[in-house]
Amino acid sequence: MIIGVTGTIGSGKSYVTRLFKEKGLPTVDADRIYHSLTNKRTELTEELEKEFGSAVINEDGSLNRPSLADIVFSDSDKLHRLNELTHKHVIEMITRRFYLNIAKGKPITVVEVPLMFESGFYKKCSEIVCVVANDKTRIKRLMKRNGFTEDEVKKRIKNQKNNDFYIENSTKIVYNETYGGARKDFERVYNEIMLSHGYDPDNPFPPLIDN
Repeated sequence: MIIGVTGTIGSGKSYVTRLFKEKGLPTVDADRIYHSLTNKRTELTEELEKEFGSAVINEDGSLNRPSLADIVFSDSDKLHRLNELTHKHVIEMITRRFYLNIAKGKPITVVEVPLMFESGFYKKCSEIVCVVANDKTRIKRLMKRNGFTEDEVKKRIKNQKNNDFYIENSTKIVYNETYGGARKDFERVYNEIMLSHGYDPDNPFPPLIDN
């Protein structure tokens, strides 16, 4: 079973994913996989260079992320094209991790995917948990975490789907206006998912007993 975690930028997806990890579930971060595929010359970086020009590639072959961000976050068509190129590579790596976890006796993997629906990854998920926070909270978080200006944050928010979309298209919701409130909401969602799929919330992967 794959549990997908998604939501708008600054909503607290990583925090909720970390709570799943505290429960003993293996987790995968799609953004981390993307970074691993772009920190050196790879098939993906070559495709990005061909599409967006040599300015998006550093001398060592790695992706120049600020340069690429300047290009795509002000142009929705270019952002869409970036997503098309990257999703297939990222999804392939996530799928490998999922089957590796199954081989280790852990048939549940939690995957944090910001672009859950744009990538089509939602089709692989048994449950989709969206993390929700209001715009004011998200803007303050991103300015503090990333050092963005308010205008930079608003530009990124503008190019993404809003909270209503995620709520309508997800199976579970965690409200994350405050971390304490989010943890309480998470506990409810976690128990609902585990029990509805036949797992013990307190011991999701009991050891096999040899006869």
